[in-house]
Amino acid sequence: MNEGHGNSPLSSQSTWRADFGEQSPLFMPLLPAWSVVVSTLGSSPLVFPSLSEWNLALASLKDSAPRSGCGVPLTLVPQAGLRQRRRRRGMGTSNALEENYQARLFLKGEVSTRTENWHDFFNALCCMAYPRTKAVLNARHFWALDERQESLPWPSTLGEKRTSEQDFLTHFDEGGVIVATSDDALLQSLKERRWHDVFWLHRARLLAGMEFFTFGHALFETFLAGHRTQHAMGIAIRVPPSFFSLPLAERLVLADEAAALALENRTRTASPADGFPVPLLGYPGYLAANAEESYYDDKRYFRAPSLASI
Repeated sequence: MNEGHGNSPLSSQSTWRADFGEQSPLFMPLLPAWSVVVSTLGSSPLVFPSLSEWNLALASLKDSAPRSGCGVPLTLVPQAGLRQRRRRRGMGTSNALEENYQARLFLKGEVSTRTENWHDFFNALCCMAYPRTKAVLNARHFWALDERQESLPWPSTLGEKRTSEQDFLTHFDEGGVIVATSDDALLQSLKERRWHDVFWLHRARLLAGMEFFTFGHALFETFLAGHRTQHAMGIAIRVPPSFFSLPLAERLVLADEAAALALENRTRTASPADGFPVPLLGYPGYLAANAEESYYDDKRYFRAPSLASI
């Protein structure tokens, strides 16, 4: 993971362009959110936006601005800010409720953020691109934390060991993909990991009736850095065939709403086993190389069903 790049231009990173003009379709779900940031700043920035610039962009969304799991508008804050403030006041180590990322986000809407950091840069964009799904994940994280406590204040050992539900939530938040489909048979083939059938033999059906919405902010970071070996964790949403003819911004809103609704069901997505592996780079057009059938012969990426893992 890249920790930061000083004031280096965004465009200096391999495969990255500040206006997304030359980026892989993998990054398309972030385009509407990035457009908001650019329009708020008045021009395409050549450096990472500051926290105040991020917050201006969030505020510009007004009623549609992303919120926490309990409905508090989001604000990006320095990651170390709370600890530093408490040390200055001589308060020592704060309790787990105040320090826990998900608890602070849920109760105060504070998104602990490192500036000039790709991981947190993409997280901020994902909060704008998928506000409903992000809010549901935050609410579930908070419920899962709270259910493990017997009294207030929460103990300092809070969250040292995650439950299966928390593992799922974290995995999806970092490496998830929303699979929108109107083709149940093709979805079943995807879940059965028949990669060659899905991505090559039924390529036209895939393009007509299935779309991947990259959700996990860590995925954007790792692909930006050139790492292309991992699969995403998929959840499926059913959409009508007319969905695929809508503009990107409208498809994104509908996908976000459907994914949030699906994830509200805690019994349906209670552990990592409830997701399914998706080799994102197999989707037609995500890489120029997958225009050739031989691309799908790479068993290191398109692993056999018995060996595939998320």
